[in-house]
Amino acid sequence: MKIFYFLFIFGFSILLSSCAKEPDVEQIKGDLIGQHCKLGGSGYWTFESLSEFDNFVILNRIKNNDILEYNIDMSLRDGSSIYNIIANVVYRKEGQDWKLVSVKGKRK
Repeated sequence: MKIFYFLFIFGFSILLSSCAKEPDVEQIKGDLIGQHCKLGGSGYWTFESLSEFDNFVILNRIKNNDILEYNIDMSLRDGSSIYNIIANVVYRKEGQDWKLVSVKGKRK
C-alpha cells in the first residue's frame, strides 16, 4: 500500500511541475521592457524600465488553449508626465513557457 501512495504522490508532483506557470504582474512588467506599445494613431510607448510603471492593475484575463490575453490598466511615468493606458497583452504557450506575443494599447 505504501508503494501505491508513493507512486501517486510522485506522479502528481510530476504533473504539477509540467504545468507552465502563468505570467504574474512582475513577469508581465519584466516582459514588457524593450517592447513597443502602439497607442492608436501615430502614438506609441516604448517600455524602458520598471520605474516607469506608476500603477499596474490586471482588469481581466482570458485563456483559450495556448493563448493567454490580459487587459491591463496602467499608469506610465515619463519624467513629470503620467500616461494612463489600457493595454491588451497577449501571451502564447511555447513548450513549458509563456512567451509575450503582442502588446497594444490606448490612452484613457
